[in-house]
Amino acid sequence: MELGLRIGDTLQLQTLQEDHPARYHVTLIGGAERRSLLVTAPQADGKIILVREGQVFVVRAFLGDRALGFRCTVLKRVAVPYPYLHLSYPYVLEQVRVRRSARVLVQLPGEMISPGPLAGVAKGTVIDLSVTGAMFECSASPGDVGARLRLNCNLPIAGMAVHLLETDVVIRNIETENAPEGTAHYGVHFMDVNPAAALALRAFVYERLAGMGREGPSEGAAP
Repeated sequence: MELGLRIGDTLQLQTLQEDHPARYHVTLIGGAERRSLLVTAPQADGKIILVREGQVFVVRAFLGDRALGFRCTVLKRVAVPYPYLHLSYPYVLEQVRVRRSARVLVQLPGEMISPGPLAGVAKGTVIDLSVTGAMFECSASPGDVGARLRLNCNLPIAGMAVHLLETDVVIRNIETENAPEGTAHYGVHFMDVNPAAALALRAFVYERLAGMGREGPSEGAAP
């Protein structure tokens, strides 16, 4: 497709409610150039979400270091042989580059879990975040440099905790000089992030960098 999207890409659909927009992850399964996009039906808690024909969604996708944003209308709901949607083809796109090294300052409660039969849990705070890694502040040591752990934290996209980030990480560095007394900062690199988690992570970082509001791409592009 000329959009740069490929079959199997994960897209995020966001409703247009101002107060509590809902977000769903769907998969691109096909399309016709300049006619429509075909995506899997959105789900929540394993159940198909009922959408109406004519409903408008803000769609976000991430291709490498590019973040795409556009609006689509549901042209057709299809139930057989499996549920999927025809979305209108987007002619107006917003596109920005999100540097892999771009970091945002945050205060996200989280935990790092060490694997194995003697698994331990170090509770703390994610204090900065990028699409490739994070800085975790905690008092109890989760491990040494090179240790592979599991990081869990909520990503409150647009002020709404819509995704629990659960991903393997490896500790790249540990520093105490700039950390509050009794704590340390653990720089971690993300490992094997699944597509849905990667999309949520990029959406979170993108929104923080861009100052994007809940209305989605129509409110302005990122710097």
